[in-house]
Amino acid sequence: MYPRRTAQPVPAATNKPVVLRASGGNSILSELSNECVAVAMEDALRLNVCAVAAQVYIGSEYEHQSINNIIKLVDAGNRYGMPVPAVTGVGKEMTRDARYFSLASRIAAEMGAQFVKTYFVEEGFEKVTASCPVPIVIAGGKNCRSMRRWRCAGGRSTVARPGWIWGATSSSPAPRARCLRR
Repeated sequence: MYPRRTAQPVPAATNKPVVLRASGGNSILSELSNECVAVAMEDALRLNVCAVAAQVYIGSEYEHQSINNIIKLVDAGNRYGMPVPAVTGVGKEMTRDARYFSLASRIAAEMGAQFVKTYFVEEGFEKVTASCPVPIVIAGGKNCRSMRRWRCAGGRSTVARPGWIWGATSSSPAPRARCLRR
């Protein structure tokens, strides 16, 4: 880990896209949704990342602040042509269901996020994708069979996380690649 402002840029020859999380400023000792924009867009450009993300906490104590963080990053990203995804955050006391993730994903898209990273829920995930007008990336978590079945059945505008798609130990990536093309 590099101290702030001394991080090394992503080498131009790198073929793996890097998305930089730009929101933060809290610790596990305080309310997690109390974040600010911690990285300037100019620094993200200097680091040669392909997108700059922020967490959005709908329904939390600091909801307004997290939405404002997304808006600020989207405005700065638009000036430089930098995509800004939103990551749906869930507080400890919040319900992790399709209703919540539908609302959080839709609000993030309405605030300008070019895509949304959210969690997969087994019941009603089609509601999450139907309510969100931008692509959705499924956040990490369990490698559940229902998520694979849902994606391979043609789930709308959803891309699973790369580690899940290719798997570090996968000996047969071809079926997974076919699944993505559908």
